[in-house]
Amino acid sequence: MARKERLLLLAEALESGQYAQGRGVLERVYPDGRVENCCLGVACRVAMANGLELTTSQMVRKYDAEEDGALVLFDDESAYPPSKIDEWYGTDLSKLMTTRDGPLRTPVNMNDGEKWSFEQIGDAFRYHYELGSREGVDSVG
Repeated sequence: MARKERLLLLAEALESGQYAQGRGVLERVYPDGRVENCCLGVACRVAMANGLELTTSQMVRKYDAEEDGALVLFDDESAYPPSKIDEWYGTDLSKLMTTRDGPLRTPVNMNDGEKWSFEQIGDAFRYHYELGSREGVDSVG
């Protein structure tokens, strides 16, 4: 059963502006110190900040011809969260979700494929899991 109080922490974190959005991996650290997360990387960080123990390590990898960086691994996973994350949130965070505009989407597709903002993805979590609207915001378009 979905743990709504934990999913609300995730929605709030996505909407907070605290995390820089990246694509393709859970978390990436650049040589200049910039850190980017995908929405599920934020899910890992939120769970860790609220007591879930995950090991983190870095794997250096070349991303393109101009920029090196390191992938952050959470329990040795870099593309999808470890199973402990789904257990902590009480749901499979990779599953299809109903969104305000109707179509079913996965968080990964929202983040990487359709390039939704974190604010839009946070709103999708709120809508799908019936977490309530953000104060003063009915929906994100």
